[in-house]
Amino acid sequence: MTLPTHNFFDYTIYKVSESSQAEILPDSSLRNLVLANSATTADLELLQKIMQAVGKNLAEEVLLLNIDTTADHPLFHQLITKYEGDRTLLIFGFLPKNLGLHLQVKPYQAIKWQGWTILFAHSLTQIAENTDYKKLLWVQLQQLFTQK
Repeated sequence: MTLPTHNFFDYTIYKVSESSQAEILPDSSLRNLVLANSATTADLELLQKIMQAVGKNLAEEVLLLNIDTTADHPLFHQLITKYEGDRTLLIFGFLPKNLGLHLQVKPYQAIKWQGWTILFAHSLTQIAENTDYKKLLWVQLQQLFTQK
């Protein structure tokens, strides 16, 4: 697996380790957050194209957190504590339980919770390889970003 470097992309990628705490999450007023599970360079290129397709500039309008972990991580609580207000969170490659959530949510089914709109999806690698996943994601993203 090729891990992305900060020099390759023109947007900031925050790598968060398994032992992270909310204090290391960057301050951000951005309303769109993406949480990706061990995204590779190819995955991030796909993400950039996806965001462009819905009219979002990955470098300027999206806070990207690339989590390099295979273990469960209570990051969701850290996110909602750190970032308040009306935000959209796209989660690629995690199940709710991986993030410390006790939810049963189907992939590509947006939910609203405490001002957040949250969408769980397969990993970016899986989406790149599966046309059905791409279609499901596209439908949801159009709904999410044309409503705002």
